[in-house]
Amino acid sequence: MSTGTENQVLVIGGGVTGMRTSLDLASLGIRAHLIERDRSLGGLLGQVNRVFPSMRLASDIIGPMISEIEKSETIKVHLSSEVRSLEEHDGLFRASLSVEGGPDIELEAGCIILATGLRPMDPTIIPEFGYGRYPEVMTSLEFEALLRSSERGIKGSGGAPVKKLVFIQCVGSRVERRGLPYCSAVCCMGAIKNALILKDMDPEMDISILYIDIRTHGKGWEDAYRQARKAGVKFIRGQPSMVTKRPRAERLVVCGENTLIKELYEIDADLVVLQVGLEQTLDSRELISMLKVGIRGDGLPDDEQVDGVFIAGSSESPKDIASCMAQAGACAAGAAGYMLRKSSNK
Repeated sequence: MSTGTENQVLVIGGGVTGMRTSLDLASLGIRAHLIERDRSLGGLLGQVNRVFPSMRLASDIIGPMISEIEKSETIKVHLSSEVRSLEEHDGLFRASLSVEGGPDIELEAGCIILATGLRPMDPTIIPEFGYGRYPEVMTSLEFEALLRSSERGIKGSGGAPVKKLVFIQCVGSRVERRGLPYCSAVCCMGAIKNALILKDMDPEMDISILYIDIRTHGKGWEDAYRQARKAGVKFIRGQPSMVTKRPRAERLVVCGENTLIKELYEIDADLVVLQVGLEQTLDSRELISMLKVGIRGDGLPDDEQVDGVFIAGSSESPKDIASCMAQAGACAAGAAGYMLRKSSNK
């Protein structure tokens, strides 16, 4: 294929989807510019301990991909770079990059693949769950960092071993008023995966998962759910009404209603993990608008096709890693086909 700018691709976002897309493009002989705003590749997956259902270390997935990208002669990586402007003219996309500590860069390409992913929403919009008020309440991503640093056992804010832990599901997901109306797709299995890791550390740890619905639609997910139940993880249907502390008490108490048996519960906890929803960043919304793609009321891009624009992975909607990888390959193939058709019509 020609090496002209009309036959190269801008891949925006250096997480697992953007990396896989760039590698798949390289395998087709297509030059890719991989643009990442952070100082390193990896995205959210780079902040995760292990992945489900395989329980592989996330670093074992990311590391080989980064090594392959660094060796590639057809992938140019732009780190610490943000897209400031993006426009299309006569079938060619022009992007202006702002580079931290360096001059701006102008790039041209025949296709754009947006793979900026999603970010965890701010849980402080639901103050009754105690995030920011109690150090023993943390987000799922913060808990992943804790697990990465202490796979032999976890300790609470006071330094004592955690013996009672509660996961609260759908924090800011599947709600209309405070948060996001859609399911964030990975929260159920994220909690189940980490519950299994904790049970492997300490089979006697008391773990509860408070849920609206358990959604285990992926390959091997239902098996993991059954394994967690067999290991003694408690699944309680019904989000709590609040997380608080009794006067002079050391532990948190999580209060709510089990909607299956219509009984109120109060669960003591050394640690509470909020499985927060995933949303588009403001920067990603601006990029979507620059590409003339419509945005739905929930912040996700609509399904209208724009010539030369492909939206991959969680940028399109929340997805697990396997689905992101599959869509990365599909978008790379779609971009190759689009540019081939365009060159054939000249």
